[in-house]
Amino acid sequence: MNGLEQISDKDFILKSNRITIRPLKKSDVHGLWPHFSNPAITTFLAWNPHRTLEESLSVISSLISQHKSGTSFHWVVLAKDKPIGLVSLIDVITNIRAWRVDRAELAYWISPEHQKKGYATEASSLVCGFAFEVLKLHKILIYHAKENSASKRVSEKLGANLVGTLRDGFMKDAVWHDFGLYELLNPQSEKRLSSS
Repeated sequence: MNGLEQISDKDFILKSNRITIRPLKKSDVHGLWPHFSNPAITTFLAWNPHRTLEESLSVISSLISQHKSGTSFHWVVLAKDKPIGLVSLIDVITNIRAWRVDRAELAYWISPEHQKKGYATEASSLVCGFAFEVLKLHKILIYHAKENSASKRVSEKLGANLVGTLRDGFMKDAVWHDFGLYELLNPQSEKRLSSS
């Protein structure tokens, strides 16, 4: 990511009234393990429930490496200093050959006992602000399984625009699922487009 070396670790710690999000640490494995191993969380996610603490530690180590390389950014969501989920910017891409794209995908999950309280929207809003203001991204994409109405609501609350449906976007447990695709443009880009 261009200019990433100028961003300090402190810049990645984001706060609202109710939550703090910060980059993952290996020591988070103990607080996240109950969530990583919970099948209720993974229904529409790209991973299955973790079976061992070591599996969770391996995943966390991989996410930390991605964060350091600037290819993806991952934050643990803390409410009252307890981990309740993750929020990420994945597949951060600045260029595709001669194209300038400056985009990433927003991904998030919150533990079932903390859902329906606005935490996913709050954490995602913090990350979108960081993506646009600090990383200077132009666009954020949000995909959700069409059956996942809670994730759809998060996209809508963020003010994302529905682009359309990707039919058979992924298969899980031998069932194909459609994706709803939403996008958010950097507000500065929106201002430029509306004034031209």
